[in-house]
Amino acid sequence: MRLFLVSATYNNKRFCVDLIFYNPETEKLVTISDFTGHKPYCLTREEFKPTLDEITATELKYSISSVERYDSIADMDVNMLKVQAPDPLSIGGNSESIRNKIVTWESDIRYYDRYLYDNELICGLWYDVDDGNILPYKDDSIDFSEVESRLEFGKNKQYDEFVKNWVQILNQSIPDIKRLSVDIEVEYDGDKIPTVNVPNKRITAIGFCSNDGFKRVNVLNPKGDLPDTNTTFYYTSEYKMLVESMDLLSTYPFIITFNGDAFDLPYLYARCSKLNIHYTKIPLTLKTTRIADGAYVDPVYVKNAIHIDLYRFFKNPSIQNYAFSHKYSEFGLDAIAKGLINEAKITHQGSLNTLTPDKLAEYCLNDAEITMKLTTFNDNLFMKLVTMICRISKMPYDDCTRYGANQWGKGMIFSEMVKRNILIPRLDELLIKGTTASKDATIKDKKYAGAFVFTPTKGVYFDVKNVDFGSLYPSIIKENNISFETINCPHQSCMKNSIPETTSWKCEKKFGLISQIIGSLRDLRINYYKFMSKKKGLTEDQHQFYDIISQTLKVIMNASYGILGFEAFPLYCLPVAESVTAYGRYIILQTMDKAKSLGLRVVYGDTDSMYIHESTEDKLNQVMVWTKETFGIDLELDKSYRYLVLTELKKNYLGITDKGKADIKGLTGKKSHTPVFIRELFFEVLDVLCNIQTEKDVPKARETMSELIRNRVNDLKENAIPFNKLAYNVVVNKNPDSYGKKVSSNKVKNLFGEEEVVDEYKSLPQHIKAAKMLPNIEAGSVISIIKTRDEDGVKPKQLIKSIDEVDKDKYIDLMANTFGQILDSFKLDFKTIINNSKQLTMDDIANFVVLKDEKK
Repeated sequence: MRLFLVSATYNNKRFCVDLIFYNPETEKLVTISDFTGHKPYCLTREEFKPTLDEITATELKYSISSVERYDSIADMDVNMLKVQAPDPLSIGGNSESIRNKIVTWESDIRYYDRYLYDNELICGLWYDVDDGNILPYKDDSIDFSEVESRLEFGKNKQYDEFVKNWVQILNQSIPDIKRLSVDIEVEYDGDKIPTVNVPNKRITAIGFCSNDGFKRVNVLNPKGDLPDTNTTFYYTSEYKMLVESMDLLSTYPFIITFNGDAFDLPYLYARCSKLNIHYTKIPLTLKTTRIADGAYVDPVYVKNAIHIDLYRFFKNPSIQNYAFSHKYSEFGLDAIAKGLINEAKITHQGSLNTLTPDKLAEYCLNDAEITMKLTTFNDNLFMKLVTMICRISKMPYDDCTRYGANQWGKGMIFSEMVKRNILIPRLDELLIKGTTASKDATIKDKKYAGAFVFTPTKGVYFDVKNVDFGSLYPSIIKENNISFETINCPHQSCMKNSIPETTSWKCEKKFGLISQIIGSLRDLRINYYKFMSKKKGLTEDQHQFYDIISQTLKVIMNASYGILGFEAFPLYCLPVAESVTAYGRYIILQTMDKAKSLGLRVVYGDTDSMYIHESTEDKLNQVMVWTKETFGIDLELDKSYRYLVLTELKKNYLGITDKGKADIKGLTGKKSHTPVFIRELFFEVLDVLCNIQTEKDVPKARETMSELIRNRVNDLKENAIPFNKLAYNVVVNKNPDSYGKKVSSNKVKNLFGEEEVVDEYKSLPQHIKAAKMLPNIEAGSVISIIKTRDEDGVKPKQLIKSIDEVDKDKYIDLMANTFGQILDSFKLDFKTIINNSKQLTMDDIANFVVLKDEKK
């Protein structure tokens, strides 16, 4: 039968890997245990054989054999010793593991990942399973002629192999996987969020929603005065409600939650345990898992199901920025739902405790429905996106959604190294290539110089074109053969191939693995999948399928350099990371010089973008052709701005596109921590800016902005702004008592020459000062704080007794910081506005554009 592989796990009772498949016919999971006798193992060099012999003389569980690997750092085949063990912990994971007794290679790979790599099994693909045999399904309908005609085939055999293999796995069909979303509500007193560690609050509602139309909400109603409906079931006993909910949880192959790892499922588990529900009735398992870079996650596993936590996935910066184009800026369910599906949580007055059971049922079920819709909108875009990432990263569904780009990249590269019999290097081997940057970093705590950012000249510029280097860093990695084994390679003849602004060189004798992997994916996205997503003659479903693959590759491409420059990445190599940014700076500077030679003015540049003022189509095309011919990188028109407002700060601008939409970068007014009355004002000012069509509209816009700001300051001074709009709503991420700890004790001499011990304490953030004023505030609590005139400078909203306590000057200062940059670009002054003083004359206003001033 044909099954769809979705996950793998270690069976610690049978000491083997379990492969988990989805059967679309039965809509259930099928678990198949390893029958090949595969065992955990690591590698070591023959020079460590004497030590290894001493260990194996007493620990008979290990078996040793000789194997050959390709050492890509030394560019030679080497003989290694393979150390095999009966269980993963014998290889790594505790103090008695072999990796703590001898120098080893590849001992940090999780065992089920190792199993998938060795057997070339990929989650998200179809397999023909017959009597225990697992054979990959090959779709013979895939036509490679289009791929070969649009990519550079025939020059590099390894590159051709990568491209065909990617197409083979990415183009496979994806089944519609049956799944159930779960959301719970818990008693809540309005100030303190219930915690898993102290599960004293009752669960009051549990909502369920599936992608096959099933909806149900179980609600606690001790009075027993409400009848059940088609979707709402009332319980007088929390115990019975939990037991029946656990039964339902066990009937679906995929369980979807929003922040279910951190709260919903562990709280369900804790509450069931507190009520003495038998463990066999609780299909939940809590674990703490360490991953190779030292990070820990706390996943919750569901028996006979795959649990996916949407919160972890949507919070991933690569997903937020590249898959969904920053359509949401906050990570709550409400914010993400509004941004992606234009739906929202149900609003209510006061605490959830004040809701009647029927209203609580409506509220909880709505949350479950929204959670499910986030996986079904745009024809199951979420599930398809996750599937594609699984195929590229070689990771199981549950791991793929919990971890980020670092782990995706590790799986993508490690699996290819294992497949090609390449030895995965240790960190100390990569450090030999270099540990000191050639050029000082401009960003604190960075070890090497980063991207080029052009210091802007403040002002307002009409008619600006934003051009982007297409997939700049992936293109650099491909075009310049950048990989951990090709930078500072061991070949003397390659040292002449120097990299700009560095002391490094690149190899010319072999193709780098990372260069081949990232380069082939980059070419497929740009030259094949983007083309196929719009190709005439294909169905709308086909267009959408190819577009999803293109979106996924965009996510992977934009994250690819990030992992190479991330010190916790297992293949991190400073000269590699430095080489990519060095080429990036060199390319953008050379391109800016080319633009200037054609008479174009670049008013701003950042990493992979240039902003060109009053350009012509002909001159832009000349720059684009030159860039492609010189560097092999595409320069593309990204946005056309009606006008662009630049401040003196880098990565801070506001642009109004030719379609009248605002493009905001770095400005604080829209951020969630900003008090509501300032955010409202920011968007009012933004509306004014969006209505500016030409330079002639600027004087009127200046007057309107000034009036809006002046009126809001007057409202503040006249106590016309309610407390809730003055408040900062802040989450207390850690227990308040963990702040303000003593960090050191130093002996100093006082005025009389006597020694005294002076203790130094961590300073308290303002929201923690406020939190310490309230009882029972723990990690996870949400507090609303107000800026005050007293010594602490802040108080919780509920402790404010009089408007006279509010420090209005601090709010005015915040408004000045929020709007000052924009106003300055328009030749306006915040203090002058609020004091209603005389501004610039109309003649001055007519020449407000910086470029015009310079021309004069």
